[in-house]
Amino acid sequence: GCRRAVRPARLPPHRCGVGPMKVGALAIVVVLLPAAAALMPAPQPLGPRVRRPARKSTAPRACAAAWPDGQLREEARRAEMLGLVQMARLKTVPMGSGLVALGAYGARHVPSATASGSAKVARLLLGVALTVIVTTGSMLINDYHDFREGVDTPETKPGRPLVTGQVRPATVKLVLKWAYALHLILLCLIDSALMRLWVLANTLLTYLYSVHLKPITGIKNLVCAAIVSMGLGLGAVAQGGGGAAPLLAVWRPMAAVAGLIWHREILMDISDVEGDALVGVGTLPVVLGPAAALRLSLLPLAAAIAAAGSISSPARAAVAAAPLLAQAASTVAAGRRGLDPPSLVGPIEWAPYLLLVTLLALTSV
Repeated sequence: GCRRAVRPARLPPHRCGVGPMKVGALAIVVVLLPAAAALMPAPQPLGPRVRRPARKSTAPRACAAAWPDGQLREEARRAEMLGLVQMARLKTVPMGSGLVALGAYGARHVPSATASGSAKVARLLLGVALTVIVTTGSMLINDYHDFREGVDTPETKPGRPLVTGQVRPATVKLVLKWAYALHLILLCLIDSALMRLWVLANTLLTYLYSVHLKPITGIKNLVCAAIVSMGLGLGAVAQGGGGAAPLLAVWRPMAAVAGLIWHREILMDISDVEGDALVGVGTLPVVLGPAAALRLSLLPLAAAIAAAGSISSPARAAVAAAPLLAQAASTVAAGRRGLDPPSLVGPIEWAPYLLLVTLLALTSV
């Protein structure tokens, strides 16, 4: 007889739900693969190996004959750790953490689906920790790429740890790998899908800024302002949970932060115009001239003043807008003094403190 062909049993259709965790995992892959590829050294072409001359270091080194080898290595390791701390620019950590806290405070009246107060505190602490990792990591990535691309040189940035040889590029990459591994672990602990996506968007935008967007004239200032203002949104989302209500509660503070940071970034480019022009970095002051860049910086500051003054209470609106008006007056006065770097120290250094007064007035509504 003939044998009947045995047909394979049909399996029941498998339903694959695309939940928040899967979206978060996919976004993690999208973020980390380009970052890892950018930090890996370029492959060497086949052929005879050409030994490149070692980059000369201008850092003071101890005499090898005066120290035992073990002690000399310990001194070098300690100096490298201090250089990493300098590169991380820890003075920016209080500002980033404070923005997350102020965002949560500004959205305190938004009803949250999470009834437990401990869950809100846990979200807020996770948001602060992730902000610290992204902020300090972006500083390391920024210095690493500027050094690798030849922007930071002994002529333009003689005191940078990578330029002086105090910190090795391989050490920077190792620290970044561990930092972002911790970033992923903390990201998995967040129970809000919107907050996870917000953190991932901020991380991706920070990476794109440091690696790809920074050389683009004008765009880098705008992106930097958006990254900083997203700290307020992160705190609001941590407090209010999902939905657009937490972000709507803090749109004025976010606009004030974005406008003033955008303005301040242009001022910092004006103070660095000579070094940027020397290495061919096309910032707004290099392309348009310092005076035109100064006038252009007043536009985002004016938008911040308009947002701060749009509160229904006239007295509170005056308190919120007054520090930003003082920043504008200080900038105009610096322009009349000639736009040299010493004249810009005041507007640049005092801007965060004036912004703090504005944010306290806006979030206490």
